[in-house]
Amino acid sequence: MEIILLGRPYRLTLARVKRRKTRVRGKEYERPDISVPREDLEWVLRGGKEAVAIVLLARASTVNLLDWAEEDELWRALPQEARTELYYHGQAPEKPSSKVVLIAAEEEELRRLGLDPLKPITLEDIIRAVREKILPEVGPRAGRI
Repeated sequence: MEIILLGRPYRLTLARVKRRKTRVRGKEYERPDISVPREDLEWVLRGGKEAVAIVLLARASTVNLLDWAEEDELWRALPQEARTELYYHGQAPEKPSSKVVLIAAEEEELRRLGLDPLKPITLEDIIRAVREKILPEVGPRAGRI
């Protein structure tokens, strides 16, 4: 999945990371071994033999590792918020019934509302948090949300 941030293209992909032991001059070392899908590698290299890439690592849960196109029954059994998150990360076999829209907010703003920025947040979550946290502080003149 390709996204544009601040005018620069980025690509979200799922890579496999493991430890590999190597021996150099009689000493044993551990080094990371990262496998990236071929199309993403070609995207980074753009025809060259070497490139510098920015890599943001996150631990994937097992739901990210399945091929959801082949796991139709399991896909339907997932809660809606899990399906929405997988769609957002480019792992879903189908588009969600409603369009996912990204909303820009700072982590601290979400935490002040009692929301976890690391989890998917719905508009209903934001409205509920504003009603519970902000409106009582402002008073009855704040209006209705």
